[in-house]
Amino acid sequence: MHPNFPRPFQTLSVGSVWLRSDVEAYIAAYRQPRPSTDEDEPG
Repeated sequence: MHPNFPRPFQTLSVGSVWLRSDVEAYIAAYRQPRPSTDEDEPG
């Protein structure tokens, strides 16, 4: 896991739970933008 990924909000017996707002903030800060695709171009 990336060292800057937020800590779980809570850890249950079935796994960890994160707050959506924490995960979305991480994605906004660290995810590389995807290249735009043009559906009209063959690929």
